[in-house]
Amino acid sequence: MLSKIQNCIVIRGGIHLWIPAEKMDDFDEACNLARSQNSMIRIKDQRINPADVVGVFTAVTMEETTRRKNGEWQCKVRGVWHNRGDKCSCKSIEAEKITNERFKKFYEEHGFYPPE
Repeated sequence: MLSKIQNCIVIRGGIHLWIPAEKMDDFDEACNLARSQNSMIRIKDQRINPADVVGVFTAVTMEETTRRKNGEWQCKVRGVWHNRGDKCSCKSIEAEKITNERFKKFYEEHGFYPPE
């Protein structure tokens, strides 16, 4: 079973409420109505003041933010996440392709792959 795409409503104070992406239009309408009537909105048995909503973010954005808060960083070579203090040893796609071609040529000439 495939999971539904979720968006995260971040509320002042660091509270995260996850809702299905298809409910975002309903959320926007509820926020607009609540602001015009100076009232609260209800999300999953929670009542929140729409003025306290910091933003609505995708799961990818939330994951990247959490990783950065935990000290991880993403290399620019391949987009791989590394732990704080680790050096990137990722090869570019072009460099990896050249290495693979050399390995293949060595194998064709010698019948086995060279030690790495």
